[in-house]
Amino acid sequence: MTDTSPATSSSSTSSTSSSSAPAAGSGTSPKEKSSQRKPSKKKLWHIILTVAVVIAVGLFISSEQNRRSTAQQLENTVKQLEELKAASEASDAVVTNEILAKVNALIDLPLTPQPLVARINDIEQLKAANEFFNVAKDGDYLILTGNRALLYDPERNIVLDVAPFSVRQDASPSPDADSSDAGTEQ
Repeated sequence: MTDTSPATSSSSTSSTSSSSAPAAGSGTSPKEKSSQRKPSKKKLWHIILTVAVVIAVGLFISSEQNRRSTAQQLENTVKQLEELKAASEASDAVVTNEILAKVNALIDLPLTPQPLVARINDIEQLKAANEFFNVAKDGDYLILTGNRALLYDPERNIVLDVAPFSVRQDASPSPDADSSDAGTEQ
């Protein structure tokens, strides 16, 4: 009896070892599986981090290119505005000289100092301030010399009115020293 028990116990041992043998032969134990997952999780995090860095760098490069493009457009716009301002000032000088030449053909104007020329844009405000402007309309010109104020209608090529003009120390220049130059554009 003793012979059979050890055999049984050895067979049970061998059966136990044989049952664990296929597990070892199949490749991995639970400890080995978890150790293989950890590197894959690390690899996954490295991939995610690398993708995030690449996306961040791409966004930075794209925004920098947009910033540079916008800055270049702004510089071009500033140059265009400066050119338009210079052209406008030259155009204003040409218009002033043309108006003065036409008025000088109608009435003798002193050319030194050069008279100021302003286009009337809001005649109602000027009429409310001074009756000198009652005969004028929008689009006419106010010409101020050293001692006279003239209203000129370029459509009819006539001087509408002339009034004495003086500069008061406490107010802006105006005909008859009573009105302001509101509603005019130089």
